[in-house]
Amino acid sequence: MFIQNYEDYFEIYQGFNDVKEVADYIDDVLKLRRYFFNSDFISMRKHINQICTKYSWQFYIWNYFNRIMPRNYTEEFINANQFLLSIGGFLIVKNVANYKKRLSKEQSKQIELLAEKYKQN
Repeated sequence: MFIQNYEDYFEIYQGFNDVKEVADYIDDVLKLRRYFFNSDFISMRKHINQICTKYSWQFYIWNYFNRIMPRNYTEEFINANQFLLSIGGFLIVKNVANYKKRLSKEQSKQIELLAEKYKQN
């Protein structure tokens, strides 16, 4: 399967839910989506703040490259969802030693490209 969009990434990430860091990450994504789709915007905003704290240096990098601030709840959700989906690859590469065995070559390359921007030097 060739990854074409963020939903494809998330489907792949869910295949790594046996790894605690990835399972916690998946929970963050699903919680964000649940709050948004239930129009619980206060909880959504609190959750986004928790995500920003949890992934603080990744969030700093994200904001460096994504300088347009969200203007409403929908844009906040889209921004936070895309941020989370972008760091999923980093979490897999960092925490799953045999991740390449669980992905096609194309998927591995694309996950590694996502992970590269959050690589600590």
